[in-house]
Amino acid sequence: MLRVSPRASRSGWDGVSGDRLKVRVTGPAHEGKANKSLVSFVAKALKCLKSDITLVAGQKSRNKTLRLTGRAVKSALRLFSST
Repeated sequence: MLRVSPRASRSGWDGVSGDRLKVRVTGPAHEGKANKSLVSFVAKALKCLKSDITLVAGQKSRNKTLRLTGRAVKSALRLFSST
């Protein structure tokens, strides 16, 4: 689960807020641009395809849930287990 801050100067991880990982994205919260920026950022961070990441909840909210499949799952486990 993620807490997204749109219109940031740069995309990046921004710590933890409660039970959510905070993420900054450059896209504005308008016509799904922040959602597209989020998927692109996460795909790049996990070194996987954007098609491996699906937004399943929070299309119009700052609180979002992503579904990871394929290579994204292994990359996420590796990334977050090392921190």
